[in-house]
Amino acid sequence: MIFVEKASLARKDRDWAQESSQPCPDFSRRLRNWRIERRAVGMTAEIVGRFRRARHLAATTLAKIGESDISWLAAERAMRAADESDDPLVLASAARSGTHALLANGRYDDALELGNATAGWLASGVEEGGPEALSLLGMIHLRAAIAAARHQDRATATGLLVRAEWLADDLGSDENYWQTGFGPTNFLLHRISIELDLDNVSYVVEHGRINVDHMPQERSVSHRIDYARALS
Repeated sequence: MIFVEKASLARKDRDWAQESSQPCPDFSRRLRNWRIERRAVGMTAEIVGRFRRARHLAATTLAKIGESDISWLAAERAMRAADESDDPLVLASAARSGTHALLANGRYDDALELGNATAGWLASGVEEGGPEALSLLGMIHLRAAIAAARHQDRATATGLLVRAEWLADDLGSDENYWQTGFGPTNFLLHRISIELDLDNVSYVVEHGRINVDHMPQERSVSHRIDYARALS
């Protein structure tokens, strides 16, 4: 009986994962129902991890579609849930979703503070955490750099970019660990975005021709918009 229930839930997982990539008005209700079903069968560590990563997906998706207030609520819940986890990567991923939500709400100081605090404790475990931890740390530096740039703090943004570049060089290739899309190309794309936020349009025009065909769609589209803004 348990096997049948788990098989049924596995199918629901696949359906839920496909549907959750699209904006959905009853996302929270479906997520709660999914959690209740998991408790009935028995929530393993892997299942708990999936749930916390689903919260991250909710926060980042809501931020990208303009639901900034709700995105922060989802991110806050993701961080609260992740704080109960023994997995530092889950917590780092939740914090990254928090920076997305804070940026979407125009809370640049808070996004920078959260990014720096997360990077502070994650940096000590990068070697043990492997490329996954390296990618998360790199993206946290990049998001914090975006926050600094939007606050017109070039010195801080540049310092964070340098740290992210070191990590991208260490990784050596464009990867997508923990859905970060982190690597040398994503570093360059964030630098372009930061220079645009700092009104350095000439830099963007000169260096903005970057091949993004292999990058995650959201990242490639975002770059093309930035480049078009600089050319306009």
